[in-house]
Amino acid sequence: MQVILRPRAKQQLVKIEKDHYWYDHETKKMLHGRGGELRFKYDPELRRSVPYLIEVEAPICGNNFDDIEKWVKNKAPQFGASIIDMAPNHFVLIDVDDAVLTDVEEDLYRHGISYDSD
Repeated sequence: MQVILRPRAKQQLVKIEKDHYWYDHETKKMLHGRGGELRFKYDPELRRSVPYLIEVEAPICGNNFDDIEKWVKNKAPQFGASIIDMAPNHFVLIDVDDAVLTDVEEDLYRHGISYDSD
């Protein structure tokens, strides 16, 4: 029995990297930093605001093809499944014995992987 594993949309957190520039009035220089967000805090010893960068993560829409690859690598040999065809980021076609098809479908459902079986 052939089973097609298809990726579906999944939100992923990605670290944001932006260039930040600010002008230091005391040294008369343009400074550069790279990070998520530029903030300023007041330093009483220097009597001025000092910039600092913080890391920020933002959700983006991706797919769960990495989860499919992990499942095929770790779980498919347990069920005796063999890979027939694979198109990165599109689908994975595996061949499974009819006797273990329901076990495979339950495991795929548990891992959040969508599939079609013939």
